[in-house]
Amino acid sequence: MKYDSNKHNRRSIRLRGYDYRRYGAYFVTICTAQRACILEDEYVRDAILMTWRAVGKYARAATGDEFVVMPNHVHGIVWLRPRGLGPGDHVEPSRFRVSREKGHPIVEPGSLGALVRGFKSAAAKRVNSLRETPKTPVWQRGYHERIIRDDGELGRIRDYIRNNPLKWAEDRNNPANWPDEM
Repeated sequence: MKYDSNKHNRRSIRLRGYDYRRYGAYFVTICTAQRACILEDEYVRDAILMTWRAVGKYARAATGDEFVVMPNHVHGIVWLRPRGLGPGDHVEPSRFRVSREKGHPIVEPGSLGALVRGFKSAAAKRVNSLRETPKTPVWQRGYHERIIRDDGELGRIRDYIRNNPLKWAEDRNNPANWPDEM
């Protein structure tokens, strides 16, 4: 199916005008396809953790921080720093571009989007290999992110991630908390 911006227009939840290649910390949540609880298996969890630990392979100068695997989603903090630049250095903002061949938005190399795409791809391959379910969707399209703005917020998010498994019974992603289907 050919990309049609009028038909396939999804509202972006990204901060307009923000360069997601910019140095900083980002809080990311990635949900499984249809929020299925496929991450409960110990071997699958280990595969996801192993993939997260290799996160620097998916984007230049990226480092994984706090991370947790829940039954149907993951939370993590990732640090990005464009190669050769420090925290105060300026990076030319990226522009929203569309591929001429396919008409899809382009994910900028070295961006948070590129890192998440690489993580999701590598993790899905590992999960599908373990489950013997080749090419089965593992993740929902997209992800949620929050730009971490200061040390206080960083500490609160780290605590949230560490304590998330203890709060699974109340989690809105827990299928037990979903409204009954009519």
